[in-house]
Amino acid sequence: MKKQRKHIVPFILILIVGLGLIGGIAWYAVTTQDAMETPFVHERRHTAQQLYNQTIGRDMENDYPSTPRALLELYAETVLFLHGGFIAEEDMFLRAINFQRSLFTDELAGLLTAQQQLNNLRESLVIMDYYGLSPRRSHVYEFTLDYVDGRTALVEVRHPFRHPFEYMGDMYRVYYLQMDWQDRWKIHSWAQTDEFFNILGAN
Repeated sequence: MKKQRKHIVPFILILIVGLGLIGGIAWYAVTTQDAMETPFVHERRHTAQQLYNQTIGRDMENDYPSTPRALLELYAETVLFLHGGFIAEEDMFLRAINFQRSLFTDELAGLLTAQQQLNNLRESLVIMDYYGLSPRRSHVYEFTLDYVDGRTALVEVRHPFRHPFEYMGDMYRVYYLQMDWQDRWKIHSWAQTDEFFNILGAN
């Protein structure tokens, strides 16, 4: 009986080690495959997936933003998604850009094609990388409705950045919104401002 126990213990240890090795190999294979197939930067894929779910993966037919603030918060998430170093494939860049363009009025979307917007994005990413800039989540401060018809609004937004230089400040904008024929808020235009939301260059 003792001899049988002596043989069983090593057998159990070998079995445990073997199962551990198989599990480790399977885990490595799954994560490696995930890294190869994901359209996101592997180290940031979890946050990227969250941003994707909040933007491109959102059911816009049944969950379209109902207020100017909600629309700008959604737009700001697309800005973070596009500029934050999350995306690894060009197709995903285009998908995010086309989603972002769905938040624009026809007039604003007509100023640039999606490909032109992608080219501009590439240039912005090169500049941001050169200066060590990375975006953080934006802050939507307030909005003012046109109370004559309630179909236009101004929204103040701060787009903050992590940056290594003190003189590199955050970006402030005022967004002008309009309702479309479906009573959905759309971004019509925007203007750069100072930190007090005074439009730069305005008299």
